[in-house]
Amino acid sequence: MLVLITYDVNTEDASGRRRLRQIAKQCVNYGQRVQNSVFGC
Repeated sequence: MLVLITYDVNTEDASGRRRLRQIAKQCVNYGQRVQNSVFGC
């Protein structure tokens, strides 16, 4: 089964940029990056 993960994080402040990096690191552990904010797992 293929799961598509997409996300949109507000990066106007430092906490949003940190959250974006954390989400991306976790998604890389489970699947392959298709686009910037899209992962196929």
